[in-house]
Amino acid sequence: MAAVAETPFFAERIAENPANRERLLALEPAHFIAVMKRRNEMFYPHPDTPMVGATAARLRAITAPALIVEGNDDIHPAPAAEALHELLPRSRLVASPWSGDEFMARLVGRVEGSVFDLYPRLLPLLRGWLLETEARLSAAAIA
Repeated sequence: MAAVAETPFFAERIAENPANRERLLALEPAHFIAVMKRRNEMFYPHPDTPMVGATAARLRAITAPALIVEGNDDIHPAPAAEALHELLPRSRLVASPWSGDEFMARLVGRVEGSVFDLYPRLLPLLRGWLLETEARLSAAAIA
């Protein structure tokens, strides 16, 4: 568990609250692994809740435009993004601007930096989508 405590994610939690180190070190590895697997499974689509905390009916009722960035790593699986895209009537699904390997390498500390360092790559996608959406809504308002 000491090696887990040194990963970027848990090191940040420990820096925020040093008591977290002792909590983490006190866990049995098998229990920790089981909890993490259950947590990860929550992010995969299921027939009754294709997205964490939202039923298919509630998602279909959303009428606002939405941009969905496809997941491509162990934390953000592509099937979840695809399921969400299928349910949101005005959504657009786009590929992630980084690879799953890039994300996971930062997440587990194989590459220096945070996964948040990747997020500026989203800006061109978001800007383009926002401009297109604004133009479509303006055109519809005029018509």
